Amino acid sequence: MDVTQLTPLAEILIASYLETAVYSRVFFDERGSRPTTMAKVHHFRSVVQDEIRKDSRFSLSVEYLEFGRVEATDRSTNTRYLLRSDVSAEIDQLNRRSSLFDASGYIQWLPTEVILLVHRFADDGLELSVAGTKRRIDRTHLEATGTPSLLAIWPYNVVPPRPPFDQQENDPFNELGDLGDEDEAGEG
Repeated sequence: MDVTQLTPLAEILIASYLETAVYSRVFFDERGSRPTTMAKVHHFRSVVQDEIRKDSRFSLSVEYLEFGRVEATDRSTNTRYLLRSDVSAEIDQLNRRSSLFDASGYIQWLPTEVILLVHRFADDGLELSVAGTKRRIDRTHLEATGTPSLLAIWPYNVVPPRPPFDQQENDPFNELGDLGDEDEAGEG
């Protein structure tokens, strides 16, 4: 797999991660406590879904969208990606291993064309790992066909910076005219 093919998705994930950090800080400033992990996860997924929806390079799958599933198709290659966090992928693996008996001989699996894209936000940057997917005949839940393989790490500075604030720019506030609040300032 060509790593550069995933750079647009990596940029979306990093920008969404940083926006979730801002959300967390604003929540703390307004409420005096941090948002729950679940609130941050839902916020992150919502931002990722919205950014993918707005990006012309991808189409967002609407199946299970309301449940937080993020699946996107790269329009140029027609490749489908299912995004999962490393924690979620690990939980799936643990669930498979922690059964009472080995039922693998009784379960029928179907391979799918969807690539599982596992993301992890590490100190060095965004780690993306990939794996194939399969599903049980009677289910829609996709599982990895094996352990996801690390593909690459994108440093957090890959997101293009916003242009700096130009302090010489005209202030449009002056164009509002007289707001008439000078007289009200002294009234109580």
